Amino acid sequence: MKIFLFFIFSIFLLNSSSADEFNQILNEQEYAAKQYLMANISPSDAVPGTVIASPSRQGPDYYFHWVRDAALVMQVVLNLYEEEQDPVIKSFYLQRLDDFVDLTHLQQTNSGFQSYGEPKYFVDGRPYDGPWGRPQNDGPALRASVLMRYASVIVQNGQSLSQKLINVIKNDLEYTIQFWRDPNFDLWEEVYGDHFYTRFAQRKALLDCQLWANENNFKNLAQSCTREVNQLNISLNEFKDYDQEILKTTINRVGGLDYKYSNLDTANVLAVLHSYNHDGEFSPASSWVINTAKALDDKFKVLYPINSQYSHFGTAIGRYPEDQYYGGNPWFLTTFAMAELYYKLAIEFHSQDYFQIADNYMKRGLFHRGHGGSIAEQMNKYTGFMESARDLTWSYASFLTAMKARRAAVK
Repeated sequence: MKIFLFFIFSIFLLNSSSADEFNQILNEQEYAAKQYLMANISPSDAVPGTVIASPSRQGPDYYFHWVRDAALVMQVVLNLYEEEQDPVIKSFYLQRLDDFVDLTHLQQTNSGFQSYGEPKYFVDGRPYDGPWGRPQNDGPALRASVLMRYASVIVQNGQSLSQKLINVIKNDLEYTIQFWRDPNFDLWEEVYGDHFYTRFAQRKALLDCQLWANENNFKNLAQSCTREVNQLNISLNEFKDYDQEILKTTINRVGGLDYKYSNLDTANVLAVLHSYNHDGEFSPASSWVINTAKALDDKFKVLYPINSQYSHFGTAIGRYPEDQYYGGNPWFLTTFAMAELYYKLAIEFHSQDYFQIADNYMKRGLFHRGHGGSIAEQMNKYTGFMESARDLTWSYASFLTAMKARRAAVK
């Protein structure tokens, strides 16, 4: 009964709110998201620097450190550091990043170079040793990019880079250089092949490497990154579907799930949000990305019954149309990702219409959240109630990066 009443209150609040009231709702959720996200970093029973995917230990058990999720969360921590004015709080964020470097060193030591593509770790730093979709080669690339960004912050603060930080960055870059051509599992851990998300993350890491390695006089590493990224750029054209004018998510599939016949996936929107290098290559405003986003919205709008309810909210967005995990529901992080994309489009095209579309996606996600601003992994496609892992760290990260984009759009 309490949950039902909260739903009714959410409908009323989001429907009747003025622009100022909606901004207040967003600000309150942003504060809550920061608290939940930081609470999932370095829990008391874990090695410092561990980012648990969720506090959920059963139905499903997400109490692990995923390399991909952790790298994306640390990008958010760096965002929070840059936005913060209080030196004490800034120092707190830097400590979490230092802990993350130490943990990465431990994980690399425990897994060994050939296994840097290990997707997840126990909270004590040991690689997960059960059956799983491995390797997942987006993780080392994403982690290298966030740690190179952190290294720039350290230098800007007038400090020297530790040898440990240099080593973990170089290890991830060398792994990416050696294995970017190899098939691996996608970010959803289901399909074995070549994936746009992974390839685009690897491109970003190699481009970041060119700058970072040259700045630190690692000439051989810089040359290797330049050589490989030139070849990688050519390979990205293979993901263009010229018939539908959208981006394919996977090519050269060699294993894993075989029922994703549409090859349409929100992973490609996430790829652009996470790894666009501001050089025009697959920008958020490119027709390939916009057409992919529109095709996804069209599919999910009719696929999920909740989208016919309160249709003035934005579309609840899932991972891909054929999804069967937990019954195949919309996800919070993908819905907020669409909001972030449209805020970026609002900036690019100076469009109030795109801004409103983005706000509507945010309203959809906010409508399905829990008490106190808690956000799970999914929302049930029939009832709208939260499903799967509670307090998913990536859900909070996705909301926070959408809010960052919204502030930029408002300016």
